[in-house]
Order: sequence, then structure tokens, then C-alpha cells
Amino acid sequence: MGARRRATPRVAVLEYLCGGGLSQSVTPTATLRALFAEGMSMLAAITSDLTTCQIEVTTVLDRTVLEPAESQPHGAHLHPLAEQVNIVFLTTNDWLSEWRSVASSVDVTLVIAPEIDNELLRVVEYLRAAGCDVQVSSSSFITKTSNKVDFSKSLPTTVSHPKTWLVSELLEKPHAIAKVEGDVALGAEGWVLKSRDGAGCCGMSWHSSLADVTNAIEMRDEVRNSPDRWILQPWLTGEHASLAVLCDSSQAFSLLGACSQRIDRAEQVTYTGGSGPILRNDYRVLEEFVERILSGIPGAKGWIGVDFLYRTRGVGSIRLEDLLVVEINPRLTTSYLAYRQWYGPELALGVLGLAEDHEWNYSALPTSPLEFTVD
Repeated sequence: MGARRRATPRVAVLEYLCGGGLSQSVTPTATLRALFAEGMSMLAAITSDLTTCQIEVTTVLDRTVLEPAESQPHGAHLHPLAEQVNIVFLTTNDWLSEWRSVASSVDVTLVIAPEIDNELLRVVEYLRAAGCDVQVSSSSFITKTSNKVDFSKSLPTTVSHPKTWLVSELLEKPHAIAKVEGDVALGAEGWVLKSRDGAGCCGMSWHSSLADVTNAIEMRDEVRNSPDRWILQPWLTGEHASLAVLCDSSQAFSLLGACSQRIDRAEQVTYTGGSGPILRNDYRVLEEFVERILSGIPGAKGWIGVDFLYRTRGVGSIRLEDLLVVEINPRLTTSYLAYRQWYGPELALGVLGLAEDHEWNYSALPTSPLEFTVD
């Protein structure tokens, strides 16, 4: 029998970009800086909520990324943490060891890290190998959802998903790209190149034609030099949205709700925030949608974000065939910034698996829309 948690558990919230990963990752710094505002916003929000719930919270910060904005561009997005948060500043370059020390001294740890270069998986497995209780999905779930090719192959046939091609496969087969267009049904509004293990919209580019895609592959060094790490998908018509899901230790889930996503579809695709709640009257359809997705990918735990497209019909008339899953984020997502304002600080307890008996009533959320941004 495992050790019991304290009546009032001690919690560590460890955010990759401001806690050491930004300065040590093999991923280009410019790529990660684009995610810094999202990571810092989530860290500030969830630690504030936990302290409001009288939870003892510890986090780790790297002083080298918290310098004045004039010397560190991403420093302009630094959000102050609640005074009650215990802050441990890194003292060495071995940030993972310092994370392990902190995670070993608490009862449960939440890791906020991008899937890029399998960093989320690497950090989680490192801490779990040290015996730390990390509130996140299983390694297999993280692996399948982080890799967009594996994810597309793992989905049940009852769930719609954009057709996905590895760039390396297209380049290996003569005239393959010319044949791709015929495999896509009507409704595509161009094409998107993205990393097979990317996070957010980092590195994602939109192209109006396959000829532009071919030119982009030739022009972009990172794609041309590592085509097995990039995928091509059609940009399909529909409304961009996300679902927030809480999965408990038995893999039962609660659907927290849905938010729209603001996606700037210029040549470089960017995500600027969202609004919600939306589709409140379509709760049962969305719930079955999530159930179908997770049935093919076991191991979900904690907060799961589901990015999807839907076709609009009318209030209360969304059908399963109107829904298309784009990807799953096996970690906390920026939509937490909205949901915490609807459900209150207790939502943080749900994310940490400390409120499994709590009922999250999506249909009771306010009808007035709430806008949220990542900076």
C-alpha cells in the first residue's frame, strides 16, 4: 500500500520555461520564447489559486530568464507570483536535479512543459523514476498525443481527424505532393506545415497551395534538414475551439467546457487567446466526442486539452459528425486562465487530483462570454 498523502498536501508546480528549461533545452531559444508568455501565465494563475485554497505551494525559477524586459524580450511577459508561493531559485545548471529535490520534498507535483523534443515526457519520467508523485498522464499517453503522427494512427475510426502526411514520406515518393490534393475532400482552405511534436503554434505555417508548400519545404532549413519531424495537413473549414477535460486516477473524466480559439492564419500561424464558454447546450455530444477519443488512447490523467474544429448549425444542434479533433495537449493549457474564473480557485485542486469528488457543472456556467489572452 502506498504512503498516504497529508491532510493538507504540499504541492510543487514546476514550469519548464521559467524554471530552467529555457536556458538548457536543445530546442532553439526563439521557438521556446514564443511559449514563454503562456507558461508564465499558467504558472502565476494556478499557484495563486492553490494558495487561495490554503495549499502550501513551491515553485522553481531561473533568474537568468527573469531579467529586465529590455535585456530579455520574454521578460516583458513575467507575471508576479502570489506572495505565499515558496520560490526556489536555481543555483546550478543542473535544473532537473533541483526540480527533483523540490518534487521529492512535496506530496504531489504538477509539471507544465511543452511537448517539443519530448521534453514533457523526459521531465515526467525523470521525476517519476525518483519516486515523485507527478499529476500528469501516463508515459504512453504523453508519447501518443505529443507525436501528431502516432496520435492520428491511435484514434478510433469513429473520430474524424485531418489527413496527415510526414514531409519525409512526401519527399521520398516522386510526385507524392501532387497526389495529396486528390486525397482531401472539399472544405480545405490551404495547407499547414507543423512540427510532429510541436506545442502551441510554434513553427506552424499556412500555405494557400501545394506549390507554396513545396517552396516552403525548400526554403525552411529546419524542415528541409529534418523532414521526418514535420507533417503536412489540410487547413479545414470550421470554427477553432478547445475542450478542457479533467481525468481522475480511474481514467474517468469530467468535461469542464469548451472555448473558442483565436488563430491568426497569416503565413506564420499564431494563437492569441480565446473566449467562452461556448456550445453549452451541446454538452452531451461533446462528452461523447471526448469519450470516443480517449477510448483509443488510455492513460489520461489530470488536465487534458482537446483542440478541435466544428461546423456551426444552430444552438443545440451540434452533431458528432460536425466535430473533428486536431490534437490533444497532455498537460495544462492556457484555457485554464478562463476556466479558473468560472469555477473558482478550487479548479486548481481538480488539476492536482485533490478534488476528485467535486462536480464540475459545465451547463451551469455563465452565458456571458469571457475573453482571455496569453500575455
